[in-house]
Amino acid sequence: MTHEEYLAYLRSPWWRARKALVIRFRGEACEYCGRLERLELHHLSYERLGRELPEDVVLLCSVCHQRAHGLTPTKCPWRDIEAGMLGPTFEMLADIFRTKTT
Repeated sequence: MTHEEYLAYLRSPWWRARKALVIRFRGEACEYCGRLERLELHHLSYERLGRELPEDVVLLCSVCHQRAHGLTPTKCPWRDIEAGMLGPTFEMLADIFRTKTT
């Protein structure tokens, strides 16, 4: 899948429906900091891109989503995070998901 195809996929009805289902079953808040605005789905795995399972994605606010990609090295204003940490790591996000589903 090219980058352009991936961006089109993220704008597709399928992706919007996937986000709506995640919100319906996990709640309408960032799964990391609890923020209620500007929610986005973040891939924990691209292994099943286009046919994601619930455990392949996590609902994050835009700030935590950027941090998950290492794009925002500032402290999240909605949750205190340990000093020196840039954002949730893949392992932390996976732990959050496992905790919410067990």
